[in-house]
Amino acid sequence: MNRIAPIAATLALSAEAAIRWTGCPTDYKPMEGALDMDRYAGKWYEIIRDKWYAFEWLQMCGNYEYSKKDDGKYQVVYNRWTPLSDWKDTPGCVMPAEGRTDAAISVDFDKAPDDAQIPVYTVMDTDYDSYSVIYQCEEHWWGSYDGVWILSRERTLDDATMGQLVSQITQKLPEYGFFENHMMTPQGESCVRDEEPEKFMDVDQNN
Repeated sequence: MNRIAPIAATLALSAEAAIRWTGCPTDYKPMEGALDMDRYAGKWYEIIRDKWYAFEWLQMCGNYEYSKKDDGKYQVVYNRWTPLSDWKDTPGCVMPAEGRTDAAISVDFDKAPDDAQIPVYTVMDTDYDSYSVIYQCEEHWWGSYDGVWILSRERTLDDATMGQLVSQITQKLPEYGFFENHMMTPQGESCVRDEEPEKFMDVDQNN
């Protein structure tokens, strides 16, 4: 099966990336109430992502599959294709974000030894059935770095919905610079796998 050609140029962080020399914004309005993980579970395809996000450099065909474990907690497997390693699947633990009452979740892909190192992803909007908008911001001693994702239950998202979501992002996060920092994630026929992704045992954060 033909694969998507590798990205031609190496991406590098620059002053135009989603970097700010202050802390994370506090005036944006995420979705109210806790995320209903039972409804959110299942597969989400990545339609748009931040092009400077280092964790996803040179990666395509990304999708996230959330599932409920035997103990009632949730895990996610991040599936994507890279020109260096073909398909790659990474499991992670999903937890409610500590101290948050909105639709924010902590996702630990690396079994971080310190809870403070686990990234928090805020679901800014979702209808659970077709789209989801994710925002993440990390603070460091020099300032902060943020990113936005648009996900879909299908490999494509209709233009009307996309337009509404982009408008919402630019209104809620005017300092983010959506049009300068986003990129489309390919989800075409080349993203259909020859083999089913690896099935992981329940991921245990404490192991």
